[in-house]
Amino acid sequence: MSWRYTLPLRLRSLFRRSRVERELDEEFQYHLDRLIGQNLAQGMAPEDARYAALRRMDGVAQRQEECRDTRRVRLVENFIQDLRFAARILRKKPAFTLVAILSLALGIGVNTAVFSLLNTLLLTKLPVRDPDKLYQLIVTHRIATGNAFSYTNYEKLRTAFDFFEDVAAWSNRDFELQVDQTPLRAHGALATGSFYGFMGVKPAIGRLIEPSDDTVGNASVAVLGYGFWQRQFSADPGVLGKVIRVEGAPFTVIGVTSPEFGGAEIDNPRDVTLPLHAIKRYNPADRTLENPGSYSFAVLVRLKPGTTMESARPVLRDLWPRLDEFESQAGSDSWRQKLDIQPGGFGVSRVRSEFSQALLILMILVALVLLIVCANLANLLLARGLARRKEIAVRLAIGANRTRLIRQSLTESLLLAAIGGAAGIVLATWITRGLLLFLPQNEAGFLAFQLDYRMLLFAMGATLGTALLFGLLPAFQAVRFPLNVVMSDAGRVPGAARRPWLSRAVVAAQVSVCLVLVIASLLFTKSLQNISRAGLGFQRENLFLVDVNLARAGIRGEQNDLFYKRLLDQLNDTPGILSASCSRVTPVAGARWWDPAVVPGYVPARDEMTTVYMNQVSPAYFRTMGIPLLGGREFTAADDKKSRRVAIVSQSFARRYYRGQNPLGRVFSTGTGAASPSNERYAIFRDLQIVGVVADTKYSDPHEEQKDLMYIASYQAGLFDITGALEVRTAPGVSADALAKQVRAMVNRLGSGLTADVRPYNSVFERSLQRDQMLALLSGLFGILGAALACIGLYGIMAQSVASRTGEIGIRMTLGAKSWQVEWLVLREALVLVGIGVAIGVPLALASTQFARGLLYNLQPSDPAALLMGGLFLLVVGAGAAWFPARRASRIDPIGAIRYE
Repeated sequence: MSWRYTLPLRLRSLFRRSRVERELDEEFQYHLDRLIGQNLAQGMAPEDARYAALRRMDGVAQRQEECRDTRRVRLVENFIQDLRFAARILRKKPAFTLVAILSLALGIGVNTAVFSLLNTLLLTKLPVRDPDKLYQLIVTHRIATGNAFSYTNYEKLRTAFDFFEDVAAWSNRDFELQVDQTPLRAHGALATGSFYGFMGVKPAIGRLIEPSDDTVGNASVAVLGYGFWQRQFSADPGVLGKVIRVEGAPFTVIGVTSPEFGGAEIDNPRDVTLPLHAIKRYNPADRTLENPGSYSFAVLVRLKPGTTMESARPVLRDLWPRLDEFESQAGSDSWRQKLDIQPGGFGVSRVRSEFSQALLILMILVALVLLIVCANLANLLLARGLARRKEIAVRLAIGANRTRLIRQSLTESLLLAAIGGAAGIVLATWITRGLLLFLPQNEAGFLAFQLDYRMLLFAMGATLGTALLFGLLPAFQAVRFPLNVVMSDAGRVPGAARRPWLSRAVVAAQVSVCLVLVIASLLFTKSLQNISRAGLGFQRENLFLVDVNLARAGIRGEQNDLFYKRLLDQLNDTPGILSASCSRVTPVAGARWWDPAVVPGYVPARDEMTTVYMNQVSPAYFRTMGIPLLGGREFTAADDKKSRRVAIVSQSFARRYYRGQNPLGRVFSTGTGAASPSNERYAIFRDLQIVGVVADTKYSDPHEEQKDLMYIASYQAGLFDITGALEVRTAPGVSADALAKQVRAMVNRLGSGLTADVRPYNSVFERSLQRDQMLALLSGLFGILGAALACIGLYGIMAQSVASRTGEIGIRMTLGAKSWQVEWLVLREALVLVGIGVAIGVPLALASTQFARGLLYNLQPSDPAALLMGGLFLLVVGAGAAWFPARRASRIDPIGAIRYE
């Protein structure tokens, strides 16, 4: 039959079913009337003629079913019928339906929320032209990997390799802006003139930065981010041509980026982007572009057609030492860095590298929560199957197909999962907002719940998967009861009701999965406690950080030294301030500055890394930070450019390189200084005399192992223009607001138009613990949720057990059993189930928590205390969940129970 006839018929059968059925009835009635007429013409009586016609058609209803089958829409019709039946069943049990939907919404919601962040961080590519053809240049080293290059590196990369189609670089900077006389702080970037053309980004309005804009004379334009344009200018197109002041210098707005593009860093969108050479307009004394040691820029490249990443990699590694000034002077091959190339279509993301493993762990934990939800629903459906066994038996007895009944049961599960999944997607939007609180640098909302095709596929897959997980077992179990047993004894099935081994197995599985959640939460909580209690080597209490932007007031170069000296003198003379200092690297803030140590008399072992981590500090730094001085002296104002170059080293540095000998007075250099004996720029790193030894402290991260540290004197280095922050230690009781008021008054007296940002040091420390806090808090919540769900499942199975054994318990009590013996009977059964679950869960937890080894601080995944506490916790809550059914069992009336039996 032609599809031109069958397709419309099938569509009409689906959407005009009543009309098609009426036409079918009319057609069969027509044929029946014709046969009756023929029989009447042959002389039959009317009644005989009708019966003969029906016999000849061999059953009208059967033939109509055959006609319906030829339309091939029976599967859809049956599915619609099953949906209607499932909806009626769910309406009859509103309490069960509500609990099931809420459970599924929570389980699917948290899974979708965590996947939303993973999708954005790990699976979403930059919204640019041909993102698969973007590549990121990476500098690899035995102790670190990074994407920081100097401007000199960038210019050499553009010309040294003929297989690069184009190269773009950018550097993130936070700017002080002034818009319509209103000062504000914005996330900014300096980008090469080819940056936007390289990316293939189109403007929302106006135009974007072009190569002609990125010259010293023309670098006076600015491009706004779309989100910043909406927030600060209410999406006014009149912003084009407007003059804004960046760090005190005027810049003309020429365009706004597209809504989806916030820069090459997906988690850190930029508010304002300037041409690279604009740095000379707001800070003419800045040496970033000229200094080959100023590694401030990230680099992306596009390869020419026909060039692959694999073919480019060896060439880059071979030529890199000749392109980098420091690399060409490196003293040993073991220290030498290597240039690598990696895919760059996903952009650059510090949050990705820091949080991706934690989010993957959370994804596993929320999947376990969903498994527990499915187990609970499977138990509920198994109990409903027992209650409906007589109904199912009757339907089987009158000819229902077992496959059709299984399909109908699965349709009910699918309907529940679909409603729960839809509610879960809505819930995921709020859960995602909560998760984002743990992630840094997300002010513009680029990391958010985004319902793209991957999210839809994940949500649909989670919905279908949960429907099968909690629906298959009850569906097959419901049609397995023998009909003769089900229909006898008023439909009771003693063996099935009294020994629900399948439900018990599901509960034991719940407990084992729950134990993994509980142990994971205990491990992450204990890890957070360990790192919070671990000594940093300095005192965090009553310590504040002060940031001052000198470029805005035109204070640059040598004037920086004078300004900071005066400010530090005033701070140290202020009542309530015990000490003040400044440093280049703020401890435990994530920054790193390192070089190889060159110590006379010390011969490193083969492939040994003599890495020393550096800081540049002012006098009183160690007193301000509360770092104990173990020997020698601190820096003083006399340690200036005219005096002998000096350094202070940490205890671990002295122990490693001088092995018990007194390091005071000894001389050493760093690799940069030793490799550049004639370059005065690096003189501060040569022939440093040790004048003090201080206690070990954490450097860039509280999680790290102890590092060898060295400190150089800021007054000798003369590098105040790259000072990280000022440290101020106050007397107990001095508030942050009072200190901020004092500091801002001093800063304003020293320089007109200057602003100061004052914040407690603990804010920096808390930022370093965001990942640990997220894991501890969320794993704890998931552990509690999993335990609650497991308790509900255990309570349900024990309540069902007590109800099915009412007669047995009555007989026991009639024969003299005490109430406590009945309670213990029920509790023992529950504890056996929990014990089996714990026995299965311990090796499962030992295996699964190995994935979190790198996220634990001073703790092993096999920590005995966590395993013991997790097992005891589940035994206690399991006993608590079973106590209520046990208490109810002990109060059964024996006479009534026997009559019930």
